[in-house]
Amino acid sequence: MLAVTQPIRLDDVVFLENEYGTIEEITTTYVVIKLWDWRRMVVPLIYFIEKPFQN
Repeated sequence: MLAVTQPIRLDDVVFLENEYGTIEEITTTYVVIKLWDWRRMVVPLIYFIEKPFQN
């Protein structure tokens, strides 16, 4: 479903869980987001299908 709708792509800026950052890597099971303070947030891919986020 993610491949068809493409709600996120590499280098997109997203706001989720009171944090914001840039999509750094998308795999078949998780997404790595580089946060504004250089930390990395690893989020399950299903999060972007089931929960709202701002892109």
